[in-house]
Amino acid sequence: MRRTPYRVAIIMEKKIIACGLIMLLLVTCFVACGKKPTIKGKNGMEYVVVTDEEGSSVLNADGDIAVYVTDDRGRYVKDANGERQTNYIEFPDKIINGSTYEAADFTFTISEGWTLDDDGTFTKDGTNGMAHIKFDDLGEVGDGETLHTLMDKIESEENPFMDEVRKIYDVELNTTDVVLTDKNVPALAAELTIKEKSGELIYRAHGTYFISNGKYYEVVFTCDNLQYSVSSEELLEIIDDGLTLKD
Repeated sequence: MRRTPYRVAIIMEKKIIACGLIMLLLVTCFVACGKKPTIKGKNGMEYVVVTDEEGSSVLNADGDIAVYVTDDRGRYVKDANGERQTNYIEFPDKIINGSTYEAADFTFTISEGWTLDDDGTFTKDGTNGMAHIKFDDLGEVGDGETLHTLMDKIESEENPFMDEVRKIYDVELNTTDVVLTDKNVPALAAELTIKEKSGELIYRAHGTYFISNGKYYEVVFTCDNLQYSVSSEELLEIIDDGLTLKD
């Protein structure tokens, strides 16, 4: 059959539509796959996390996290009913999922104005990477220990760098008792300021300390340029709004 220019145009149009549908399918698949966060287990292997209808990870009574079973090609392994098989592994140090940071004992989200990177650091938008919020696990709470004894320990630790700083600048550390979340969890807010002898502020950092499931946690705000600094009140509001403690 002779292909007239009109017929060639129709064939080309069908090919373009077909390619478009294929691309749409691929994009849809990638988006669907992207909704399932992956984690690296403490054995170094990577797993796809099981999530519930709200997008939250699924834990068992021991705090282990549910993951999908995959084969050596990364494909889901299914049971006799065609359902994806799952297993439980020890909860990793952290899970990064969009704007949410999840640890074994809490989740934390900042939905606007900050960007969460893969190492678990929230960077304030528009600050050239100079203003950050980061979580640290400070270990188990010992017998008779409190947030105040933790702070006393931190202040008493040898720090040659800060000793030298104190020789040149005025250094102050002020602490305040606060509560977090709708559970009114006791916390301790600490603000470090470094000033010239003239009184000019040159550095400021803020730490919030709380206990969850018998462990100390620290939320630290640091800023390398004071024009991007955030007030203590605003930081506490960000932490209070974004923090959810697990039972």
